[in-house]
Amino acid sequence: SLNYRVRPRPQYDLAVLAQNVQNGINAERRTRGLGELAWDDRIAEVARKHSEDQARDNAELTDPNLLCVYPLIRHENFSGSFKAGDRLRAAGVSFRLAGENIISFSFAEGIFYRSSETSDVACPAVREFTPAGGTPEDRRTLFDAIFAERLAAARGSEVAVWISKEWMTPERVALKAVSGWMNSPDHRQNILTPEFTRGGIGIAIVNEFLVITHNLLAP
Repeated sequence: SLNYRVRPRPQYDLAVLAQNVQNGINAERRTRGLGELAWDDRIAEVARKHSEDQARDNAELTDPNLLCVYPLIRHENFSGSFKAGDRLRAAGVSFRLAGENIISFSFAEGIFYRSSETSDVACPAVREFTPAGGTPEDRRTLFDAIFAERLAAARGSEVAVWISKEWMTPERVALKAVSGWMNSPDHRQNILTPEFTRGGIGIAIVNEFLVITHNLLAP
């Protein structure tokens, strides 16, 4: 018979984890002769609220009982200040240049499942909600359409039977976030912008996914 081994989910200290991610960002900047980003609690609070706002979108899209999940992130806030700069200004943070990086991923590792299918499960492809210009109304309309596609795909997914599930260490989470951004040209450009001197990171958890938002700015 199968020996099921799914460890209890870790209790991450999200404030410490956020600091560790920015420490990783600063290591990337140091190796290229750039100044480190100073941690700013006000910026981190703006980032945390945006991560939590996105996490609310993802409750059903990242159902841990499903084999196919469809996390969705966005730079826009449709219920408050629309863009990152708007959110920072609303919080009383002044700046002349600002950037925002967001990443979401599962903190589960070493996953094995038993499927009713004999072959690997193929998750249907869905559209991404990519950064772009446009009015808040246009962006909301597009977001809602993509959200509906992803929700339908998730609801059509096979239910999983987990046999083994391990969890990322905090160190592994920070490494994955930083490497994910550094391997993406636009995110990498934000990280390596010489003018940026301050930053803050906010993290939210939804099911078994992390949503990590990093705001960087030049005062």
